Amino acid sequence: GDVFDSDVLAAIQDIEERAWLLPFATRVDALTNFQNTRAEQDDLIVQDLVPAGQETDAAVVARARADALAEPLIVHRLVNEDGSAAGVNVTVYMPDDSEDPSARALVLRSSKPHANWPLRSSPSTRRFEYI
Repeated sequence: GDVFDSDVLAAIQDIEERAWLLPFATRVDALTNFQNTRAEQDDLIVQDLVPAGQETDAAVVARARADALAEPLIVHRLVNEDGSAAGVNVTVYMPDDSEDPSARALVLRSSKPHANWPLRSSPSTRRFEYI
C-alpha cells in the first residue's frame, strides 16, 4: 500500500482528530499535522503537511510525499522510508495516582481499541504513548 493516497491521508487526518479526544491526550503527532516549513521567495510558510479542510488532489499528495520522505523527523517515526506504512503517536499525560487512581485504567480502556497497539510508558513522568 501507499499512505500517500488521498483516501489514506483523509483516514490519518480523521484518526488524528479523534485522538485529541482521548482522555489526558496532550499531543498527537501524525503525518497530516506535521508542521512543515517551506520558503516562498522571502517568506517562510509553516503549515500542516496536509492542511485540514483542503482538497488532497494529486499535487498536494505529491508535495506531501516529497516533503515527508525528505524529512528526518518524519521518516521512521510517522512513516516508513518507502511510504507504505504510517503511524499516529498519541502522548497521554496521566494525573498523579493519588488524584485519580482509575485514570490509567480509563485511558487504557478508552484509547486502546486494538489489542495489538504497542504502549510505551514512563512511570517516572506518568506518560503513556501509543506508537
